[in-house]
Amino acid sequence: LITSGFLVSSEAYKSYAQRLASWGYAVLLYDKQETMSEILDDVTSVAALRQCIDLAASDPLIKRVADPSRVYLVGHSRGGKISALAALEDPRVVALCLLDPVDNTVYAPLAPGFPSAVAALQGSPSPDGSTSSGSSSD
Repeated sequence: LITSGFLVSSEAYKSYAQRLASWGYAVLLYDKQETMSEILDDVTSVAALRQCIDLAASDPLIKRVADPSRVYLVGHSRGGKISALAALEDPRVVALCLLDPVDNTVYAPLAPGFPSAVAALQGSPSPDGSTSSGSSSD
């Protein structure tokens, strides 16, 4: 499931979707309806992304070609942030590919509805169940 960058149409990611599909992945592109004057907050954007996952999981045609219990999220720029936040909330997400992700910006400052994905990821459990220390030199 590919989430586009801020105010970027999903059409811009069609070549990525086609390439992933050529490798056997079922790919879903979607567009959010927002403008510079009507920005969706991150919490709403994550809910919309999770609704896309729910829709795919309930669609009998999609279930024939994809396993809705093993979702891969790809996100570019703000879509990377939204994908990371969604992955923390949804156990169906098993992989992330973040392309030039952003966190909080002048358009989406740290505020109610606009949490920090970096802070959320730093506090997320590791595969062994421990919590990340939040620093890495990698």
